[in-house]
Amino acid sequence: MNPSAVINRWVAGILLFDFELVHVPGITHGPDGLSRRRPQPGDPPPQGDDPDWVDKYYSFLHTINPYPDVRASGQKILSPVQIFAKRTKHPLVQNPIPSSTQINIPCDRKALAADARLDQVQKFLSDLSQPPDLSDDQLRTFANYASEFFLKDDELWKRDPAGEHKLVIPPARRYNILRIAHDELGHKGVYSVRQHILKCYWWPHMLADVKWFVKTCHLCQIRQTEKWHIPPVVAHPAPLFSKVYIDTFHLPQSNGFKYIVHARCSLSAYPEFRMLRKENAVALAHNGPAFLAALEILKKQYDIHHITISPYNSQAQGVIERRHYDFREALFKAADGLEKNWSYVAYSVIWAERVTPLRTLGRSPYEVATGVPPVLPLDIVEASFLTPPPASALTTTELIARRAVVLQKREADLEAIQSKVYEARVKAVKRWEKDHASRIIDWKFKQGALVLICNTRVEYELNRKFKPRYLGPLVVISRNQGGAYILAELDGTLLAQPVAAFRCIPYYARASIDIPDLTQFLDVDPSRVEDLERTVENFDDNI
Repeated sequence: MNPSAVINRWVAGILLFDFELVHVPGITHGPDGLSRRRPQPGDPPPQGDDPDWVDKYYSFLHTINPYPDVRASGQKILSPVQIFAKRTKHPLVQNPIPSSTQINIPCDRKALAADARLDQVQKFLSDLSQPPDLSDDQLRTFANYASEFFLKDDELWKRDPAGEHKLVIPPARRYNILRIAHDELGHKGVYSVRQHILKCYWWPHMLADVKWFVKTCHLCQIRQTEKWHIPPVVAHPAPLFSKVYIDTFHLPQSNGFKYIVHARCSLSAYPEFRMLRKENAVALAHNGPAFLAALEILKKQYDIHHITISPYNSQAQGVIERRHYDFREALFKAADGLEKNWSYVAYSVIWAERVTPLRTLGRSPYEVATGVPPVLPLDIVEASFLTPPPASALTTTELIARRAVVLQKREADLEAIQSKVYEARVKAVKRWEKDHASRIIDWKFKQGALVLICNTRVEYELNRKFKPRYLGPLVVISRNQGGAYILAELDGTLLAQPVAAFRCIPYYARASIDIPDLTQFLDVDPSRVEDLERTVENFDDNI
């Protein structure tokens, strides 16, 4: 059992003296008339013990709450300790929450009616004047409601059964209470902020006001961890080698190589790659100038068009992005865990990628592309690939026909593969929608809406903890043909490229912003917006 503070002070005072305790029997004490003397007129006032004599002797330190700071602007800034103190004699804390008319808390009809009723209650308690036009039943109900309050020092208080009465806050002072309870106490959630306020204050519909304040906090919005998804898109697979996804990724240096350019067919997932030494592979992955120059040559010679995507839009590159992991892991394992040797096993790994059957196809990319099954080392050892020899010698025509049948890519086979790939994508979408049913939403932002964009650039960085998870707010200008949003800064600076729809979430502002006409708001010619609107954001195969 630990001694209380009173016992500790008593022990500390006793230890200041050196004495011996000697028991004196009570029979030896005679009557003391002087101690029974009554006070007489003219006697000096009795001198009691200094209550702080122990603290002064031991030099104990007393913690005293500082006075509130008064900034140069003249605004009275109060600490949370002073805010939640019910009584103080300092003049700056008489009105603890200064009124603010800059931002008004949105109120519905019920909230306005509740505030008007509180005004009637305060007037009724001050001069007992009844509200007009009330029937007997309404007056009885009003009197019962008014009995839950009382006036003290011309302020309205709400009664509490446990004796912890709450001060009723008028609308003009509620915003600053919310600001201090949320911003200066760690930016906590709705429950914590409401519980902080309910310790000393009360007003009707407080929960709705707390939800609004927390929801519109800028710092909380850019640091939120919630992830929203847009409805998935299921596209029909393109014909063989008519659409190719290309991306690059960085690896530890091996034999002078640091990058890999990785390409996959949209239908067969047939891979191609090339190891690079000095190429700016990071720029290539996001519409870099080297990539654009190469595709411009392909467009002129072979009529191959480049479908651009917005930066950090991995969903539009789903076919190639999902294969990066398998390719990279196979390189590491084939090199026996020695990262500096990945370049020596890259060709064998890409060959294994080509001949490995895929679940969505039921066959390997090599077989889909060539029409014949691959010959594996196991087949060579067991000679399982050999076909029965012909019964007689073959003519040149028969030999060519025999090989043509083997190498023939039939249209029916390709159509069956396309159908199978499409069915697999539909199943994947249904399964994905079931797993994320509560997180799928299509915001469909209108022109002038404020949005935040997900900072996907730092999602996979190890030092991302103190980096903003969302950037903004930004203003929605328009959408391009593929569904990506064309955004601008609040000063009218137009973003160079559209932003993928899945990266955008609404920004909840505490005050509305009026966006002028685009010709006056944007810092570029409106024709630039029209050019961005004609771009196509590719969302095929995003599942």
